[in-house]
Amino acid sequence: MFDALETWSETVDDRQVEAWEEQLRRIEADIATLRAHQTQLIRRLDRHQPDTAAGMATMGNWVSAHLDVSSQTGDRLWQVARAADPRIDNMMATGRCGLDRAAALVKLKAAGITDHQFTQVVDGYSLGRLYGLLDRLRTVTTDDEQTGFAHRYLVIQPSLDDAVYKLWGVLPGIDGRVVEQALHRRETQLPVLPGQGQGLGQRRADALASICLDALTGVDPTGLHNRAVTVAEVFVDADIAAESAGEAGATLSTGLRVGPETLAEILCEGAARVIITDGMHPVAYTDR
Repeated sequence: MFDALETWSETVDDRQVEAWEEQLRRIEADIATLRAHQTQLIRRLDRHQPDTAAGMATMGNWVSAHLDVSSQTGDRLWQVARAADPRIDNMMATGRCGLDRAAALVKLKAAGITDHQFTQVVDGYSLGRLYGLLDRLRTVTTDDEQTGFAHRYLVIQPSLDDAVYKLWGVLPGIDGRVVEQALHRRETQLPVLPGQGQGLGQRRADALASICLDALTGVDPTGLHNRAVTVAEVFVDADIAAESAGEAGATLSTGLRVGPETLAEILCEGAARVIITDGMHPVAYTDR
């Protein structure tokens, strides 16, 4: 057997490498044979419905729980067992076909491929090509498209103090792809900020906000002039803000409290007009 403690620095010839490759293939063929035996047992057990007795949703769930395998492996074992196709059973039993390929062939037969096509794809197609063929055979009806379109939605939920907004929803495939590409394109144009977490989708959130801000303040569709749109109104109590270095005394017109970072962004990047008030009465203002 291969010694797991052997180092990568050992010198081996081509014949040894070929021997290891052959041994690896033989082991996989043995695994396929054992999986074929498992599918036969699962087929027999299914007659007694152990999944129902155990309160499982499907036989695949029962297999996953009892064999300590992933739900995907359990489902594939059950799919092959339920299909009971003699050709697929024989290929697995003789080691010609592993579980993943067998499950894909079962799905292809269910999708309606002919016997001639089946013979072509058994050995001539890689697993990736099999999955691609399976996807192409999947039908998309008019009802499917209309249902996807009818169930589109976007929800924007602010917190009680408007400090945080949550967004979620569902889009049809085409619209979803358009949104994804637009966010990705804008995301690549934004600088990477120090300490910004890539895995949390922060850059994508910035991209969405950037696109929306452009829609409010960018060039109008005719390209004749820039739109002057008030994006936010900030009320600042000068005495309180000055004493706290901007950490207090600043509020949006919606009631949302903002701090020094937001004020700095407005002053550095935005087009701002300062309106000086005495109480609630404006007494002076600046140009934008």
